Amino acid sequence: MIGDDDQIVMNQEEIINECPIATQDISVNLKNRLNAVEVANYGPMNPELSNNEFWIAKGELFKTTSEIAKQSRCANCAAFIQTSEMISCIEKGLDSGIEATAIVEKANFGYCEIFDFKCAGERTCDAWVFGGAITDTDIMQLAVEEVVDINEPESDEYRAVNLSVPAFMRASAKRGLALHEQGFSGDGLVPATVADARRMANGEALSENKWRKISPWIARHIVDLDAVQGDEITAGLVAMLLWGGGSSKASARRAQAYADRVVAKLDETK
Repeated sequence: MIGDDDQIVMNQEEIINECPIATQDISVNLKNRLNAVEVANYGPMNPELSNNEFWIAKGELFKTTSEIAKQSRCANCAAFIQTSEMISCIEKGLDSGIEATAIVEKANFGYCEIFDFKCAGERTCDAWVFGGAITDTDIMQLAVEEVVDINEPESDEYRAVNLSVPAFMRASAKRGLALHEQGFSGDGLVPATVADARRMANGEALSENKWRKISPWIARHIVDLDAVQGDEITAGLVAMLLWGGGSSKASARRAQAYADRVVAKLDETK
Protein backbone atom coordinates (compact mmCIF):
# COMPACT_ATOMS: atom_id res chain seq x y z
CA MET A 1 0.00 0.00 0.00
CA ILE A 2 1.29 3.47 -0.91
CA GLY A 3 1.50 5.89 1.99
CA ASP A 4 0.37 9.52 1.79
CA ASP A 5 3.90 10.83 1.41
CA ASP A 6 4.60 8.37 -1.42
CA GLN A 7 1.41 9.39 -3.21
CA ILE A 8 2.39 13.06 -3.06
CA VAL A 9 5.77 12.26 -4.61
CA MET A 10 4.08 10.26 -7.38
CA ASN A 11 1.74 13.16 -8.14
CA GLN A 12 4.68 15.56 -8.42
CA GLU A 13 6.57 13.19 -10.74
CA GLU A 14 3.49 12.92 -12.96
CA ILE A 15 3.33 16.68 -13.17
CA ILE A 16 6.94 17.34 -14.10
CA ASN A 17 7.12 14.47 -16.59
CA GLU A 18 4.49 16.08 -18.82
CA CYS A 19 6.03 18.15 -21.63
CA PRO A 20 4.23 21.45 -22.33
CA ILE A 21 3.29 21.85 -25.98
CA ALA A 22 5.49 24.95 -26.34
CA THR A 23 8.60 22.88 -25.63
CA GLN A 24 7.75 20.59 -28.56
CA ASP A 25 6.10 22.91 -31.10
CA ILE A 26 8.24 25.88 -32.17
CA SER A 27 5.26 27.75 -33.67
CA VAL A 28 3.42 27.67 -30.33
CA ASN A 29 6.57 28.67 -28.49
CA LEU A 30 7.20 31.66 -30.76
CA LYS A 31 3.58 32.81 -30.50
CA ASN A 32 3.68 32.61 -26.69
CA ARG A 33 7.05 34.34 -26.56
CA LEU A 34 5.73 37.18 -28.72
CA ASN A 35 2.81 37.50 -26.31
CA ALA A 36 5.31 37.86 -23.44
CA VAL A 37 7.14 40.55 -25.40
CA GLU A 38 3.94 42.48 -26.13
CA VAL A 39 2.21 42.02 -22.76
CA ALA A 40 5.15 42.03 -20.34
CA ASN A 41 8.07 43.52 -22.32
CA TYR A 42 10.11 40.30 -22.28
CA GLY A 43 13.72 41.07 -23.15
CA PRO A 44 16.23 42.42 -23.82
CA MET A 45 16.89 40.83 -27.21
CA ASN A 46 20.63 40.53 -26.53
CA PRO A 47 21.35 40.51 -22.77
CA GLU A 48 25.10 40.84 -23.39
CA LEU A 49 24.64 44.46 -24.56
CA SER A 50 24.23 47.36 -22.14
CA ASN A 51 20.50 47.86 -22.98
CA ASN A 52 20.39 51.00 -20.83
CA GLU A 53 16.93 52.16 -21.93
CA PHE A 54 15.46 48.72 -21.27
CA TRP A 55 16.83 48.52 -17.71
CA ILE A 56 15.96 52.12 -16.89
CA ALA A 57 12.34 51.36 -17.90
CA LYS A 58 12.34 48.22 -15.73
CA GLY A 59 13.69 50.21 -12.79
CA GLU A 60 10.97 52.83 -13.21
CA LEU A 61 8.30 50.13 -13.40
CA PHE A 62 9.39 48.61 -10.07
CA LYS A 63 10.23 52.02 -8.56
CA THR A 64 13.92 51.23 -8.16
CA THR A 65 17.22 51.79 -9.96
CA SER A 66 18.26 50.20 -13.23
CA GLU A 67 21.17 48.48 -11.46
CA ILE A 68 18.82 46.75 -9.02
CA ALA A 69 16.40 45.92 -11.84
CA LYS A 70 19.24 44.12 -13.66
CA GLN A 71 19.37 41.62 -10.79
CA SER A 72 15.77 40.48 -11.43
CA ARG A 73 16.12 37.99 -14.27
CA CYS A 74 14.12 35.02 -15.52
CA ALA A 75 16.78 32.80 -13.94
CA ASN A 76 15.71 33.90 -10.44
CA CYS A 77 11.97 34.24 -11.13
CA ALA A 78 9.59 31.92 -9.26
CA ALA A 79 7.76 31.17 -12.52
CA PHE A 80 10.97 29.91 -14.21
CA ILE A 81 10.93 26.10 -14.27
CA GLN A 82 14.33 24.42 -14.48
CA THR A 83 13.65 20.94 -13.17
CA SER A 84 15.61 18.13 -14.80
CA GLU A 85 12.36 16.85 -16.33
CA MET A 86 11.55 20.22 -17.85
CA ILE A 87 15.06 20.57 -19.22
CA SER A 88 14.65 17.11 -20.77
CA CYS A 89 11.41 18.29 -22.39
CA ILE A 90 13.19 21.33 -23.83
CA GLU A 91 16.06 19.19 -25.12
CA LYS A 92 13.59 16.72 -26.63
CA GLY A 93 11.92 19.57 -28.50
CA LEU A 94 15.32 20.57 -29.85
CA ASP A 95 15.84 17.01 -31.14
CA SER A 96 17.95 15.93 -28.12
CA GLY A 97 21.64 15.09 -28.55
CA ILE A 98 24.76 16.93 -27.48
CA GLU A 99 23.82 19.98 -29.55
CA ALA A 100 20.49 20.36 -27.74
CA THR A 101 22.20 20.14 -24.34
CA ALA A 102 24.71 22.78 -25.41
CA ILE A 103 21.92 25.11 -26.61
CA VAL A 104 20.03 24.76 -23.32
CA GLU A 105 23.17 25.45 -21.28
CA LYS A 106 24.28 28.41 -23.42
CA ALA A 107 20.83 30.06 -23.27
CA ASN A 108 20.27 29.01 -19.64
CA PHE A 109 16.85 27.82 -20.80
CA GLY A 110 13.90 27.17 -18.52
CA TYR A 111 10.13 27.20 -18.96
CA CYS A 112 8.02 30.24 -18.14
CA GLU A 113 4.96 29.10 -16.20
CA ILE A 114 3.24 32.46 -16.66
CA PHE A 115 3.46 32.82 -20.44
CA ASP A 116 4.13 29.17 -21.39
CA PHE A 117 7.27 29.33 -23.51
CA LYS A 118 10.97 28.41 -23.43
CA CYS A 119 12.64 31.29 -21.65
CA ALA A 120 16.28 32.45 -21.60
CA GLY A 121 17.54 32.90 -18.05
CA GLU A 122 19.35 36.20 -18.63
CA ARG A 123 16.23 37.98 -19.85
CA THR A 124 13.33 39.27 -17.74
CA CYS A 125 9.80 40.65 -18.01
CA ASP A 126 7.29 42.82 -16.15
CA ALA A 127 5.70 39.74 -14.54
CA TRP A 128 8.91 38.80 -12.66
CA VAL A 129 8.15 37.07 -9.34
CA PHE A 130 10.68 36.83 -6.52
CA GLY A 131 11.77 33.39 -5.35
CA GLY A 132 12.97 31.27 -8.29
CA ALA A 133 14.01 29.38 -10.18
CA ILE A 134 12.01 26.19 -9.56
CA THR A 135 14.37 23.21 -9.50
CA ASP A 136 14.21 19.53 -8.54
CA THR A 137 14.88 20.52 -4.94
CA ASP A 138 11.75 22.71 -4.89
CA ILE A 139 9.62 19.94 -6.39
CA MET A 140 10.70 17.50 -3.71
CA GLN A 141 10.07 20.14 -1.05
CA LEU A 142 6.52 20.57 -2.36
CA ALA A 143 6.09 16.84 -2.02
CA VAL A 144 6.74 16.88 1.71
CA GLU A 145 5.77 20.37 2.90
CA GLU A 146 2.62 20.73 4.96
CA VAL A 147 3.09 17.18 6.28
CA VAL A 148 3.00 17.18 10.08
CA ASP A 149 5.75 15.25 11.84
CA ILE A 150 3.95 13.33 14.58
CA ASN A 151 7.05 13.51 16.78
CA GLU A 152 6.97 17.31 16.96
CA PRO A 153 5.28 19.11 19.86
CA GLU A 154 1.85 20.43 18.93
CA SER A 155 2.30 24.03 20.08
CA ASP A 156 0.04 26.75 18.67
CA GLU A 157 2.98 28.19 16.73
CA TYR A 158 3.90 24.82 15.25
CA ARG A 159 0.34 24.00 14.19
CA ALA A 160 -0.32 27.39 12.56
CA VAL A 161 -1.49 26.94 8.96
CA ASN A 162 -0.02 29.10 6.20
CA LEU A 163 -3.00 30.34 4.17
CA SER A 164 -1.01 32.18 1.50
CA VAL A 165 -0.52 30.43 -1.83
CA PRO A 166 2.83 29.11 -3.14
CA ALA A 167 4.74 30.79 -5.96
CA PHE A 168 3.34 28.60 -8.75
CA MET A 169 -0.25 29.52 -7.81
CA ARG A 170 0.67 33.21 -7.56
CA ALA A 171 2.11 33.03 -11.08
CA SER A 172 -1.07 31.35 -12.33
CA ALA A 173 -3.27 34.03 -10.78
CA LYS A 174 -1.13 36.81 -12.27
CA ARG A 175 -1.48 35.40 -15.77
CA GLY A 176 -5.22 34.87 -15.26
CA LEU A 177 -5.67 38.47 -14.16
CA ALA A 178 -3.73 39.73 -17.19
CA LEU A 179 -5.95 37.72 -19.54
CA HIS A 180 -9.07 38.81 -17.65
CA GLU A 181 -8.11 42.45 -18.15
CA GLN A 182 -7.69 41.71 -21.87
CA GLY A 183 -11.30 40.45 -22.01
CA PHE A 184 -10.71 36.68 -22.25
CA SER A 185 -12.62 35.63 -19.13
CA GLY A 186 -16.17 35.55 -20.53
CA ASP A 187 -19.45 36.63 -18.92
CA GLY A 188 -19.80 33.94 -16.24
CA LEU A 189 -16.90 35.07 -14.04
CA VAL A 190 -17.98 36.29 -10.59
CA PRO A 191 -16.25 39.27 -8.91
CA ALA A 192 -15.25 37.16 -5.90
CA THR A 193 -13.06 34.96 -8.10
CA VAL A 194 -11.20 38.01 -9.41
CA ALA A 195 -10.82 39.42 -5.89
CA ASP A 196 -9.38 36.14 -4.59
CA ALA A 197 -7.05 35.93 -7.60
CA ARG A 198 -5.72 39.38 -6.75
CA ARG A 199 -5.05 38.18 -3.20
CA MET A 200 -3.18 35.18 -4.62
CA ALA A 201 -1.13 37.35 -6.98
CA ASN A 202 -0.25 39.74 -4.14
CA GLY A 203 0.85 36.91 -1.85
CA GLU A 204 -1.95 37.59 0.64
CA ALA A 205 -3.57 34.89 2.74
CA LEU A 206 -6.79 33.34 1.44
CA SER A 207 -9.74 32.60 3.66
CA GLU A 208 -10.25 29.09 5.02
CA ASN A 209 -13.47 28.94 3.02
CA LYS A 210 -11.60 29.68 -0.22
CA TRP A 211 -9.03 26.96 0.46
CA ARG A 212 -11.86 24.46 0.99
CA LYS A 213 -13.40 25.44 -2.35
CA ILE A 214 -10.24 25.18 -4.49
CA SER A 215 -9.87 21.41 -4.76
CA PRO A 216 -13.56 20.64 -5.46
CA TRP A 217 -13.72 23.49 -8.00
CA ILE A 218 -10.68 22.18 -9.87
CA ALA A 219 -12.11 18.66 -9.80
CA ARG A 220 -15.31 19.92 -11.47
CA HIS A 221 -13.66 22.17 -14.04
CA ILE A 222 -10.43 20.39 -15.00
CA VAL A 223 -12.27 18.91 -17.99
CA ASP A 224 -12.65 22.45 -19.36
CA LEU A 225 -8.96 22.31 -20.26
CA ASP A 226 -9.75 19.59 -22.82
CA ALA A 227 -11.35 22.28 -24.98
CA VAL A 228 -8.10 24.28 -25.19
CA GLN A 229 -6.40 23.73 -28.56
CA GLY A 230 -2.73 24.68 -28.78
CA ASP A 231 -2.23 28.28 -27.67
CA GLU A 232 -5.98 29.06 -27.69
CA ILE A 233 -7.27 31.15 -24.78
CA THR A 234 -10.70 30.12 -23.53
CA ALA A 235 -12.86 31.37 -20.67
CA GLY A 236 -12.36 27.99 -18.99
CA LEU A 237 -8.58 28.37 -19.18
CA VAL A 238 -8.71 31.87 -17.70
CA ALA A 239 -10.95 30.67 -14.87
CA MET A 240 -8.52 27.85 -14.07
CA LEU A 241 -5.64 30.32 -13.99
CA LEU A 242 -7.58 32.61 -11.65
CA TRP A 243 -8.16 29.68 -9.29
CA GLY A 244 -4.41 29.02 -9.21
CA GLY A 245 -4.62 25.88 -11.35
CA GLY A 246 -2.29 26.89 -14.18
CA SER A 247 -2.80 26.14 -17.85
CA SER A 248 -2.59 22.33 -17.95
CA LYS A 249 -4.20 19.38 -16.21
CA ALA A 250 -0.86 18.62 -14.59
CA SER A 251 -0.58 22.08 -13.04
CA ALA A 252 -4.25 21.95 -12.02
CA ARG A 253 -3.67 18.67 -10.17
CA ARG A 254 -0.63 20.22 -8.52
CA ALA A 255 -2.74 23.10 -7.15
CA GLN A 256 -5.48 20.67 -6.15
CA ALA A 257 -3.03 18.52 -4.20
CA TYR A 258 -1.62 21.58 -2.47
CA ALA A 259 -5.10 22.79 -1.49
CA ASP A 260 -5.93 19.33 -0.14
CA ARG A 261 -2.87 19.45 2.12
CA VAL A 262 -3.82 22.90 3.42
CA VAL A 263 -7.35 21.71 4.21
CA ALA A 264 -5.95 18.61 5.95
CA LYS A 265 -3.85 20.83 8.21
CA LEU A 266 -6.84 23.08 8.90
CA ASP A 267 -8.85 20.03 9.95
CA GLU A 268 -6.05 18.91 12.25
CA THR A 269 -6.17 22.19 14.15
CA LYS A 270 -9.87 21.87 14.99
